[in-house]
Amino acid sequence: MKQTLFDPLVTCVKLGRLKFKLDTSFFRVLQCYEILGNDLFNDYEKIDACLKLLINRK
Repeated sequence: MKQTLFDPLVTCVKLGRLKFKLDTSFFRVLQCYEILGNDLFNDYEKIDACLKLLINRK
C-alpha cells in the first residue's frame, strides 16, 4: 500500500482484536526520520524506537 503526501494520515492500526492509536504529529514523524537515518542503530532498534514514539498509549 503506497501513500502519497495528499492522503490523510493513518491514525490507528488494528491487529486482531487490538487497536493502536498513532501519534502522527509532524514532530513525531520528524523524530522517526532522524532515527531511521542514524547509522548507530541496527534495523531492529530503529523500528522499536519509532514504534515507541508513534504508538499513543494514553
